[in-house]
Amino acid sequence: MAMGLAWPFLGIVGCSSGRYEPLTAAAADETWTPKHVEEIVVEARSIDHPALRPLRIDLNDGLSPDEAAVIAVLANPGLRAVREERGVAEAQIIAVGLLPNPTLALGMDVPVESPGKSIGYNAGVEWEISALVPRESKIDAASRQAAAVDLDIAWQEWQTAESAKIAVLRLAALERERAQADALNRLLEQNLATVSEAAREGQVTEIERAAAEAAHEESRSKVLELDREVAKRSLELKRLLGMPADREIRLEENILLPECLHAPTPADLTEKLEHRRLDLLALRKGYESGTAAVRAAVLSQFPRIAIGVGQSRDTDSIYTVGPSLSIELPVLDHRQADVALENASQKRLLAEYASRVFEAENDIAMLLADIQAVDRELAAAQSAVPILEHLAQTVQAASAEGNVDILSYYNAVNNLSQKRIEIIGLEAQLAELGIGLEIAAGRDLPELRGVAGVCAAPPENRP
Repeated sequence: MAMGLAWPFLGIVGCSSGRYEPLTAAAADETWTPKHVEEIVVEARSIDHPALRPLRIDLNDGLSPDEAAVIAVLANPGLRAVREERGVAEAQIIAVGLLPNPTLALGMDVPVESPGKSIGYNAGVEWEISALVPRESKIDAASRQAAAVDLDIAWQEWQTAESAKIAVLRLAALERERAQADALNRLLEQNLATVSEAAREGQVTEIERAAAEAAHEESRSKVLELDREVAKRSLELKRLLGMPADREIRLEENILLPECLHAPTPADLTEKLEHRRLDLLALRKGYESGTAAVRAAVLSQFPRIAIGVGQSRDTDSIYTVGPSLSIELPVLDHRQADVALENASQKRLLAEYASRVFEAENDIAMLLADIQAVDRELAAAQSAVPILEHLAQTVQAASAEGNVDILSYYNAVNNLSQKRIEIIGLEAQLAELGIGLEIAAGRDLPELRGVAGVCAAPPENRP
C-alpha cells in the first residue's frame, strides 16, 4: 500500500528537471567564442532589425562605419547576454498560461479499542476553477511584456550599432591626425639634420640649432601621443565588434567626415518621436502590459473556488461518494496589495515615459545647438588654413634670406599643422554629434553623412 502510493509522487518529482552548469572560466570561454567572419557576412545579408537594414559586408577594402554597426549587433558579447532576457520573457508567458494542478487529498480513520469496526478512509480530488478568471489577462500582460523586452533589446542593439559607427569615425579621424602630425615630424626631422650640419659649419648659431631640435622633439611627442590614442581607440572598437584584442583591424580608406551638417528642424525631429524611438515603444508596451496586469490583479480578487469529488468509507464500512466545494472567504485578504502594487508600477512607467520623452526632446535641442556651434568653429578653422599656409610660405622665404629668425618659421609651420589637426578633430566631433542626433531622434538621418567640400550656406544661416 505504501509503495503503491509512493509511485505517483516519484513520478511527479521526476517529471521536471533542470540543467546545472558550474560557472567556470572554461564554461565562460565556451559560451563566448568570437564569430567567424563568414558567419557574420551571411547573417548581415538577412538581418531582421527595426532600425538596421541588411548589408553586404566586404572587409577586403577595410571596415566602414555601416559595416561596423551591423557586425557589432551580430557579434558583440554584451548583446548576447541582453538577448537572454527574451528567453525569460517567453518563459513568463508559459508560466502564466499554465493552469493549477488538481489537489489530491487522502485520509484514514483507524478505530481505537472498537472491536468489529473497519478502518475508514477518505479520498478526494479538487481543482481551483477560479484560476480561469484572471488567466487571459495574465497571458495578455506577459505577451505585451515580452514585446516590450524585444523592443528594449532592439534599442540596446541599435545604440551599440551607433556606438560602433562613432568608434570607427573616431579611429579614422585619429589616424588622419597622426598622419598630419607625422608629416610635420618628418619635415622638422629633415630640417634638424640640415640645421645641425649648418651649425657644425658655423653657418647658423647654436640657438638656432637648439630651436630646431626643440621643435622636432615637440612634434615627435605629439606623434607618440597620437599613437597611444590610436591604439586605445582600436581596442575599444574591437571590444564593440566582439573581436579578440590581438586580431588586426583595418579601416576603409577615405571614410568621409562631415565638413558641415545641414540638420533637420527640431519640429521634424520631434514629430511622432514616441512612435519611432524603440525605447519609447518598449515603455508603451510595458505600460500596456501593466494595464493588463492591473486588470489581472483586480480579477484575482475574485474568491478562490475549488470543486471536486470524493469517496469515503467510515468505520462501519459504509461507502459514500459525493461532490465537494470550497470557497475562500475574502475577509482579511482581498489581494488589495497586488492591485496597489500593479497600480504603482503603472504610475512609475507613465512617469518614466514622460521623463524619457522630455529628455529626448531636450537632447535633440542640445545636439542641434552643438552642431551649429561646431559648424561655425569648423567654418572658421577652414577659412584660417589658406591664411596660415600663406604665412608659412612667407616666413619660410624670409627665413631663407635671413630676414626673420628660425623660431618664427617653426611657429608658422606648427600653427598650420595644428590647425589642420584641429579641423580633423572638429569634423570627427561633428560626425559624433550627427550620430547622437540619430539616436535622440530614433531614426536614421542619411543627410548627416559626410559632406565633401565647403558648405554653401554661411555659418550664421545654417540650420
